[in-house]
Amino acid sequence: MSKITQEKKRGICADCGKSCSRGATRCKKCATNQTRNLFVLYYGKFGSLGIAAKHAGIKSRKTIYNWIDSEPAFAELYQELKANRTDEIKTKLYQAAMGELDLTGPQVTSAIFLLKAFDPKQFAEKHQFGGIPDQPIEVEVNAKGKLLGLLDRIAARTGKAGSGSESDE
Repeated sequence: MSKITQEKKRGICADCGKSCSRGATRCKKCATNQTRNLFVLYYGKFGSLGIAAKHAGIKSRKTIYNWIDSEPAFAELYQELKANRTDEIKTKLYQAAMGELDLTGPQVTSAIFLLKAFDPKQFAEKHQFGGIPDQPIEVEVNAKGKLLGLLDRIAARTGKAGSGSESDE
């Protein structure tokens, strides 16, 4: 088969000029780069990995996670996009707080919810329990004894007879 016949069966990539699969207009590398670029565009627009992947023609989220794991430059870009998304929400809330933007109660609530979901380290509600650091928290489980003691103290203040520490069980 002549070289000319082979070139007719194989396509030439419109982006890099290399030969590609029969009937294709882009080689696999350039097609992947185009898909990645579409994902980045849609992720910036929608802020959702799944929705952006769908619009970019990516069938599985796993593809995005594989790119993040295997390509440091893409992983860095993805983290930057996530940070930008959070910054945009913070800016809108700030503008609303300063009276520069009119947001309804539900819009503010939704924005706060998104911040908590997108950046839980910074925005999630934190609960802290007392106690000594790195020591177990002591809990006293003697409700009956505490209640009887409380009744005795109340009785002592009012001058009435105590509850009696003995029970009629």
